[in-house]
Amino acid sequence: MRLRTHEKAMMEPAPATGSPSQAAGFWGPSMTARRTVLVVEDEPPVRATLVGVLDRCGYAALEASSLVEALEVALSHSGQLDVVLLDAGLLLSAGAPPLDALLAACRGAQVVYCSGYDQEELESWGLLPPGAVFLSKPEVVRTICGALRRLALGPS
Repeated sequence: MRLRTHEKAMMEPAPATGSPSQAAGFWGPSMTARRTVLVVEDEPPVRATLVGVLDRCGYAALEASSLVEALEVALSHSGQLDVVLLDAGLLLSAGAPPLDALLAACRGAQVVYCSGYDQEELESWGLLPPGAVFLSKPEVVRTICGALRRLALGPS
C-alpha cells in the first residue's frame, strides 16, 4: 500500500526499453514527472516482478494485493494515478468492492486488464467492458511497458 521503487525484481525479465535512464532518453530528459501505475495483483511474485519491470521502464508503481487494498491505495494517494493494471481474476473475489468504486477513486485512470483466463471467457462472464485493453499472463511481464507506450502513456 505504498510507493515502492525496487532496486531489483524477484525475477529478471528483460524490459522492452531497458533501464530507467534509457526510458528517460526515449520519453524525454526529465524523470521527475513519472507516470504512476497501480498494480493490483494477488500473486506476490507476479506483483513484485511487474513493479520491478515498471520501475526499470521509468514508471512509478503502487501496489495492492486485492481490490479492497487497491481502493485504500487509490483513496490515500495524493497524486495522479495514470493506469490501473488489474488482474481481472480479482473481480471474481467474494466481498470485493465494485470496480466502479475503484475507478472513481482513481479519478479517470486508464485500466489495463490482465489475467491467466482467456479474454473471451472473461468477456462472456461480463468482467471485461467492450474494447478493454487486455494482456494475458504470463506475457504481461514482457509486454506491459510496450502496451503503455502504445496507449500514449509513456513514463513522463
